Amino acid sequence: MQLFNNLAQNEEIKVYAFIGPSGTGKSYRAQMVASENNINYIIDDGILIKDNGIIAGSSAKKRLLK
Repeated sequence: MQLFNNLAQNEEIKVYAFIGPSGTGKSYRAQMVASENNINYIIDDGILIKDNGIIAGSSAKKRLLK
């Protein structure tokens, strides 16, 4: 939670979304856009990624459906 508090206090937060069917390269494109625009954080499928490394969360794809 401290991470988000620091972001909220020190930076303007903008949110972008890539929407489309599974397997169309949304995650790949998100990483490219982040790299090209000096964006450090991505939330992808429930995982918080900073500079291409997972720092929190777990993939929704790996959860068992009940």
